[in-house]
Amino acid sequence: MIVADIPFEFLNQHALMSWHDIQFGLEHQFIKPKVAIDKAIEMLSTIENNSIEEIELAGLLESDSVTKLVNQLAAKEVNQNDCIKSKWLYLLLEWFFVNKLFINDPLGLVEKIYDDFDYPEEITAFVRYMPMVGEDLGTKELNEARLYEYWNVYLEDARKKFKPH
Repeated sequence: MIVADIPFEFLNQHALMSWHDIQFGLEHQFIKPKVAIDKAIEMLSTIENNSIEEIELAGLLESDSVTKLVNQLAAKEVNQNDCIKSKWLYLLLEWFFVNKLFINDPLGLVEKIYDDFDYPEEITAFVRYMPMVGEDLGTKELNEARLYEYWNVYLEDARKKFKPH
């Protein structure tokens, strides 16, 4: 299972985050509880009629449990389950791509994400162990460079779908 610690600022720059998205991220350990608190604080600064749950959540400490309040906030939203998983697929791949220089084996993480997300077809082209798209370029380095190019192409397409305007 992939565990990440994606900060709220990054998420906020790359996608519109619903409470269902936050709930999913917490359940799968893609984010820490601080992200829920940061979202609630942002909501207080941008919306006039905040819910009691948002106000309470904004006042919590990082060490406090956010689960109950996040679940209550998510229950008030229209559920978009079909979109949540693909949004998190994109966010994880964006986060790891941006930070690939600090990761021991970024393509290995892609393989784990591919497995954890039930083998999504849209990322097959840059999963190292899958059949190569295109001809062999002659060296491992060139073939892996192409995988990174395919990864970037996926991200460019996904940004159009998820990036806030």
